Amino acid sequence: MQSGQLIELVGTLGGGKTVIAKGIAQGLGITQTITSPTFSVQRSYAIPGGGYLEHFDLYRLEDVDIIEQSIKEILADKTNIVLIEWSKPFIEKLRSDRLIITIQWVNEDTRDITINATGPVSTRALADIA
Repeated sequence: MQSGQLIELVGTLGGGKTVIAKGIAQGLGITQTITSPTFSVQRSYAIPGGGYLEHFDLYRLEDVDIIEQSIKEILADKTNIVLIEWSKPFIEKLRSDRLIITIQWVNEDTRDITINATGPVSTRALADIA
């Protein structure tokens, strides 16, 4: 995963977005317990070696303008990696270059996952994953 990466997690409620966030955190070497920030909106986790994994869940927000500036400031620090769940209302205001991880529920034990890159930073990150 690239520092400075914006990752959009897309899927239905209970579809596995937080499970993906846990896997990304584990891959970054984060040993803290990763939980959904559904009620707190944001959780930060220190990445060994520098920077933070910033995990946002905007499901309950009605006015995303409140959090938009905060996310922009976090993204400006290129050592951070930002995960955003339920970002549809405003994600394109942030940055067009992002990884989009889409999780489709198939059944209780199965999900279809697609990952798309939308620019050069996310394309490099996707190449690292493959």
